[in-house]
Formats: sequence, structure tokens, C-alpha cells
Amino acid sequence: PAGVFDRLGNLQKLWLHRNQLKSVPRGTFD
Repeated sequence: PAGVFDRLGNLQKLWLHRNQLKSVPRGTFD
């Protein structure tokens, strides 16, 4: 079903987004 692939895609985007946040120095957000 297409819904399963949509969920997998969203999980991948979230995971990538979280990894990007972790890799950015915290000083950027201050």
C-alpha cells in the first residue's frame, strides 16, 4: 500500500532532519 511508503519517507526525512540538527554547532541557535 502507498501509505506505508509515505510513512517510511516521512520517517527518513525526520531522521535526516534530526541528524542535521545534531551536526550543527549549538552556538548557531544561541
